[in-house]
Amino acid sequence: MYFKNKSDFHALGEALKKIRISNLTNPAILSQRLLYPIRLHPIFMSDYKFMISKNIFISLFRSIALFLLFFMYAIFNLFTSLFRFNQNESFINSADSLFISHHVNDQVLRNDFYFNKWANSFLENGQKVHFHYFKAGSNLELPNPISCESITSSFFSHNLKFYDELKIFNSLFFASIRFLKYFVLAKNQLEKFIYLELFSKTFSKSSFVNLRFYYELLNELNRENYKRIFYTMEGHAWESLLLLASQKINKEVHTYGYQHSAVFEDQIALLTPIPSLTPTSILTSGEGNNNFFHEYKKFGTSIITVGTSRTNEIKKSNYQTKNICLVVPEGIDSEIELMSNFVVECSALNKNISFLFQFHPASKNSKIVKNLSKRIQKSQLNISISETGIDESIKQASYVIYRGSTAVVKCIMSGLIPLYLDVDNSYNIDPIYWVKKTYINSSESLEMIILNSHPSTDLINLENVQLKCSTYFQPFNMKALNKLQ
Repeated sequence: MYFKNKSDFHALGEALKKIRISNLTNPAILSQRLLYPIRLHPIFMSDYKFMISKNIFISLFRSIALFLLFFMYAIFNLFTSLFRFNQNESFINSADSLFISHHVNDQVLRNDFYFNKWANSFLENGQKVHFHYFKAGSNLELPNPISCESITSSFFSHNLKFYDELKIFNSLFFASIRFLKYFVLAKNQLEKFIYLELFSKTFSKSSFVNLRFYYELLNELNRENYKRIFYTMEGHAWESLLLLASQKINKEVHTYGYQHSAVFEDQIALLTPIPSLTPTSILTSGEGNNNFFHEYKKFGTSIITVGTSRTNEIKKSNYQTKNICLVVPEGIDSEIELMSNFVVECSALNKNISFLFQFHPASKNSKIVKNLSKRIQKSQLNISISETGIDESIKQASYVIYRGSTAVVKCIMSGLIPLYLDVDNSYNIDPIYWVKKTYINSSESLEMIILNSHPSTDLINLENVQLKCSTYFQPFNMKALNKLQ
């Protein structure tokens, strides 16, 4: 763990926010992933290992070495861009609304995970929509984009033409010089370490990905005349670049950030807005989330509850499947491995409890998932991996073991009792931290809870959790969507 306590994390967040504010019109600096502390989660905290550094001179030599490594990669990439072609350069869709979404699986293109109902609503009103997709999983194949009269789609390119790649290279080069200058002028040690880290990773892969997104979006906004842009809102660097691009090309376009997932307790980059880089409106999944975004109102952003597809009607617990636990890891290898190891250990010690894994769609080709499947077959453990959707899996269980996955909300609303896997020396990544629930940290604690549970007590506790969740995740409000400008 790189932070002694949450106050240290928030102090870092304030320092990074000041850097973003002082560089509001500089896309190369805004593209740096380090500047956006997403939340206290192992996968995001890996960017802040420098916080445990003690010796500034050792860090300086390390940063120079890392900078040179990334710089050589950038030179090679610039050279190879001479022989590449951007397939989206001449793509014209003439749509009214642009949806920026994520390619989670092949079916997403026909039934978008985040915005399907929205797009259908606009189509029914005679409007045209265009989906522009990020590729979410490195192992996923890209099917052919949709192209028909009212709905089109495309993918953000992994590489741009030489002229745009040269612009990216030049902008990052000057940003690196600025970071080095700020390092020399910094008055406190925290700032010095931050600027050193920014300098070392100026030419990192994530910087190129974010800036390619920015320049491709600029070109697209120059070609098209969108009235609305919708995007998933979590506090990433590309979101700031989207808002910068839309203001630069077309200040009349309405931008809508959709809070589609849980709002975490320490989601600093999302919950601390900066001037001029805020959307027209924030669309929330439930009224309970609206207060999280009160700071945005200072900059003229409205908060509108539109609901989510991640919830359904409240159902009672299913005690016919009392000893079956549904396990819902995030689509992150480290989390899959952690939860898999825990479940395998529990399965070996508790033959009276069965486990059913429901993996994220982006994890279907994960090596860890494949290895787990082999371990299950070899050891004949009472573990299975779901081959169906989560709705069918929920029907087979009465408990859900989770950590950071927001799929737990759907499970709770469908009658499953939540059990948060709390691991020693780990950040709390609970997406429903605001409700009282049971924590487990060993096979013994799991066995004690399940084998000694009392139906009436569990039912009362579950109903309280369900009522709380129902204010944060509400059904889609189509009337609210249709009123958007």
